[in-house]
Amino acid sequence: KAKAKAKAKAKAKAKTHGEEYYQLDAAAYKKQVVEGQPAWVVVFVPAGMTPMEACADWSKLKTSVGGMLALGYVDCEKSEDLCAAKGVGADAAVIESWPFDRENKEDDGPTVHGADETKKAVDAAGESVPNLVEGVPGDDPDLIEMFITMTMKKKKLAMFVFSDKDQPPLFIKLFAEELSQYLMILFVSRPNDEISRRFGLMKLPTIICLMDPPENPNVDQYGRTEVAIAGYDPRQYGGFKFAGLRNFAVNLLAQRDREIAMEYIQQSEQRFNERHGRAEATDVKGTVTDENTSVLKELTDEESPEFAHCSGGRPCAMLLTDGAITEAQTALLSDILHKSGAVAHGAYVDGRCHPEFAASFDIPDASMLPALVVWSGKKDVFARYVGALKPEPAAQFVRSAVRGSMRFVSTVSKPEMGHVDDCEALAAPAYEEVVEEDGDLEDLMAEIRAEEEREAKKLQEEIAREAQEKKEREEAEKQAELERKAKEELKKKRKKKKKKKKKKAKTTDEL
Repeated sequence: KAKAKAKAKAKAKAKTHGEEYYQLDAAAYKKQVVEGQPAWVVVFVPAGMTPMEACADWSKLKTSVGGMLALGYVDCEKSEDLCAAKGVGADAAVIESWPFDRENKEDDGPTVHGADETKKAVDAAGESVPNLVEGVPGDDPDLIEMFITMTMKKKKLAMFVFSDKDQPPLFIKLFAEELSQYLMILFVSRPNDEISRRFGLMKLPTIICLMDPPENPNVDQYGRTEVAIAGYDPRQYGGFKFAGLRNFAVNLLAQRDREIAMEYIQQSEQRFNERHGRAEATDVKGTVTDENTSVLKELTDEESPEFAHCSGGRPCAMLLTDGAITEAQTALLSDILHKSGAVAHGAYVDGRCHPEFAASFDIPDASMLPALVVWSGKKDVFARYVGALKPEPAAQFVRSAVRGSMRFVSTVSKPEMGHVDDCEALAAPAYEEVVEEDGDLEDLMAEIRAEEEREAKKLQEEIAREAQEKKEREEAEKQAELERKAKEELKKKRKKKKKKKKKKAKTTDEL
């Protein structure tokens, strides 16, 4: 009975753990929401309730914000005076929408919504965020060429959003503002057949990014060079959402410059912590001992919450896996530790089995696994690796982190681990939960296949039509050539006949 009670408690904790990541106290609400620059959506949660209980669409809210549109909640059990001033009842949440960077923000106040009006709340706050997305009609290739030239001059990534809509959705606006330092976005509305063929568009919407050309590109006689295209796959990144598009862009940035990508991730995490009233990020230097070996072990719930293995003189290079660790992953982690010079201990945790533990390291869902972090349990700070998990760059990251060259941030919450009887029962595709929000995966795949078949049929018809037109054109040209030759032949005959007649007339005169 005691075991069942503990299991239920751990399950309940796992369900709600990590929501405090978004919590605001009265001081943070005043400084960050009322006086800060970003737009905000704030949910006031009645005492004794969780955000998910107070607001049925809380999970959707988390995926609807990003960048300069922030989300937070106030726990009325901990901030009684603030909630009383807002008129929050005992059983109904209140949602506020605060605009972006408006003068007299505090005097104007927020717009107020009910718990079932999350979309209105997001739209009200989001419409005030600056729109940095360039928009062009889908029938003007010259404007697209100008945009590409501009991004090359500014040395930024060029991203295209092809859509059948007139205006970009909110998550594109938020994304463009968030990463304006690294890329530029062109929103192409209703691309015509010429542009669709050029960019290989099979369906709308489609998001692509032009990759950097190689060091020695092949340039044609007109000074043009072929550039690789990276396409955004919504099935891989959890749909058309801010978080997915940001992860896609960070991966591309890491291919261009891993240090820049890591710097952006760490700055983003620090900014989030500061907005929600948590301590600013701090640097950490682990003590590198004279030992030339690292201890590699699995962290379990029996060690929670002390985790002495990662809380001593050396931090841990920790691999959070998507399921039970494989032999290949164990070999990879061992190789990383060896190549790093054994400056850190090694650890691994099944991040899917222990989501509350992974969430402490800003890994809120399994789609971000596997992930490598350097964690100092002694100071509760960490740095997360960005990029492909390969021994050499990952080892360099571990070395730099332990020696203090990387910026560390505080853990989202105290890393803890509850007991789970059957981790295998939790195994599932990383995108399964996200797909359920948008419909059944089979229906989605069937729709995609049907769309591809329609596009393929359309392409075949177009090819056949062009072939027929070419045939008719060639036949017409052939007929015109025959007629031209016939006319020339007739002209020659007439000229010859006229000459013969003239010669005969001259002979007659002489006689």
